Amino acid sequence: MAISLVLADGQPVCLVGLKTLLGEYPDFEIRASCIDGEQALRAVEEHLPDILVADLRLPKLGTLELLRQIQAQGLGVRVVILTASLDEEEFLDLIRLGVAGVMLKDMVPELFIRCLLQVHAGEEWLEQRSTSLALKKLVSREQAQSRLREQLTAREMELALLAAQGLSNREIASRLFISVGTVKGHFYKIYSKLQVKNRVGLSHLAREQGWG
Repeated sequence: MAISLVLADGQPVCLVGLKTLLGEYPDFEIRASCIDGEQALRAVEEHLPDILVADLRLPKLGTLELLRQIQAQGLGVRVVILTASLDEEEFLDLIRLGVAGVMLKDMVPELFIRCLLQVHAGEEWLEQRSTSLALKKLVSREQAQSRLREQLTAREMELALLAAQGLSNREIASRLFISVGTVKGHFYKIYSKLQVKNRVGLSHLAREQGWG
């Protein structure tokens, strides 16, 4: 049986190119082609394709939210992401959301076909440079958090990581069900242990060490 596909790209010319390329291979059957995330979600729900091929930056629903909804509904579709560029944070988000294939759009067409066949066979196809950068970032982040655990108590580390996400004292207090005064007291100790003067210094340290 042919491998069923749903294609999604916000640029119609890219969709035409994909359909033209795939039309040369009888192994593939295109069930739907979509120009945004909302259309893609409806198409996946309706057709339950073997593979969804989607651009990383779909308009409307957005690709990451599309993937979250596919995952939440347990639709079971394998996903291949095509993109012109990719940083390590985006790559990590895609992996967390269960994407099986990631390809840069400047790859030769033959590799794209091999990617689809490999993903359909239950394997993964991940862009090597992004994989390497993402792994380095994960290692660096784990090392930074390991150092934090040596310096801070579990509660202080929790507050420091929330601060690194940009939450205010009031938001942190609400999240942890403690008073704003208690949050300030914790931060006074955190600043002392990490040798920073204030939240600005803490944020700079978080960016520098990649707590995330």
